[in-house]
Amino acid sequence: MDDEEDNNDYQVSNLLRANIELEEDIFSLKVAGYVREAYFDKDRNFSNLEEAFIKYEKGNFTALLGNQVYNWTIMEVFTLGDNYNARNLAASSSDTERLGLPSLNMRYEFEESFIQFVSIFQTPASHFAQKRNRLGIQFDLQDPEFLIDNNETGDADFTQYIFRFKKFFDNFEFDFHYARKFDTAYPIIVIDKPQGVSPSSVDDLDIRPYYQPVKQTYISLQGEFWESLLKFEYLKVDFDNLEVEFFVPPNTLNQATQLDFQKVTLGYEKAHDYKNNHSATFLVEYTTVLGVTYEEARTLGAFQRDIMLGYRHNFNDFKSHQLQFALITDLQEYDETAFSMKHSMRANNYWTIETTLSVIETAKPDSDNLAESYYGLKPIRESDNILFNVIRFF
Repeated sequence: MDDEEDNNDYQVSNLLRANIELEEDIFSLKVAGYVREAYFDKDRNFSNLEEAFIKYEKGNFTALLGNQVYNWTIMEVFTLGDNYNARNLAASSSDTERLGLPSLNMRYEFEESFIQFVSIFQTPASHFAQKRNRLGIQFDLQDPEFLIDNNETGDADFTQYIFRFKKFFDNFEFDFHYARKFDTAYPIIVIDKPQGVSPSSVDDLDIRPYYQPVKQTYISLQGEFWESLLKFEYLKVDFDNLEVEFFVPPNTLNQATQLDFQKVTLGYEKAHDYKNNHSATFLVEYTTVLGVTYEEARTLGAFQRDIMLGYRHNFNDFKSHQLQFALITDLQEYDETAFSMKHSMRANNYWTIETTLSVIETAKPDSDNLAESYYGLKPIRESDNILFNVIRFF
């Protein structure tokens, strides 16, 4: 059961996922989504229509209209090319849950490249973990709002789109994206100005995420060299620098804006085959934030200058046994470590069993600095957990 005094909890939920595909000549239809029902904490109930689109395909041209998921990253952990969809941040899952993005997606293929244009109709807001969820920041969050001017919220008054060009060479591939849209990956989270009398406690305050327009540039390179796979991702995030008013207890008002920044991730993969027919993949990823100070980088996400060491082992047997290990360490102050281990197997043609262990180790936040509790992995420092999934296929 949930314990409001700490982040340790016990949860059981039922997830029903459906995927329907129909095809007729040059047209096809796909509908994919899920409904989650939590048995103890009903605030965790959630439904998501990830994909619901009509597809037209003829020759080198493809067009899709409807809810879609765009995940074009080439990394395993420190992903930079999948910030287009909002997410369910309250999900206790080993897989990222992205919310469907209503859009028109057009793609034209050439012999060794393609161009792609995505027109975005509306940007859904992410679903945030609340106070009782161990993945949250120990406070309830109000519904996110979208900034269209300084201290003004509303619907988008600009054209939202993504342009993509991908080129394939003999030994490597190049991918370029440029997006103009509302950003949902790096919100400004502030305390709203109270209505009426001064609040008597933190529980009386409204804490709200704010999104704002962004220009986003992404470049990735990956190729096979020396019997290994080398990867590179670069992301430049340029906000419109809109201001939002926030409240500082007991009675002060101030203005906040989001920082422009850049991120770089380097990746390495090496495959290996054992004599007993098992196979393995060794992984290394490093990420860093550029263009801001370290203190500013800490406000932009859990990972600022971190390295991930990973290992995936496939038994290649009838039951598809697989083991995965990942260790993430902070290379700036060496005070944060995350470890995960996952085992999956197929019981038979209809059932799959997955078990995931996650352990978070961080330094205790400075009690004299409230912001310390929300940097890096500190918001989930007491969130060690074991996730057990039983999956039934129909």
